[in-house]
Amino acid sequence: MIQDEMQCCSGGTAYSKEYLIQQQQQQEQARMEALERLAGQLDPWVHRAENMRCKTCMWFAPKKDSGGIVNLGRCRRHAPTMNGYPVVFVNDWCGDHKLNENAAR
Repeated sequence: MIQDEMQCCSGGTAYSKEYLIQQQQQQEQARMEALERLAGQLDPWVHRAENMRCKTCMWFAPKKDSGGIVNLGRCRRHAPTMNGYPVVFVNDWCGDHKLNENAAR
């Protein structure tokens, strides 16, 4: 019974399965934290996407509601379809974003 619960390492020391599982989980967590730190250092676009939303795009035509709040608008980047220009929310984004310097302030 005791042999079933113990595993042997290369040095001949016996460890319980729970201990080995705990050590493996700690190593995996440390590996994931290191990868997250590395990803933050390598990605020059981290947090830059906040200013690349429809609300700061020169192609965005806002539509104000009765209270004067802008939650959506129209994207005028491409020619309108039969239904007009596409409706977009202020926090949407696309690959055609072009910064509107007046809206970014």
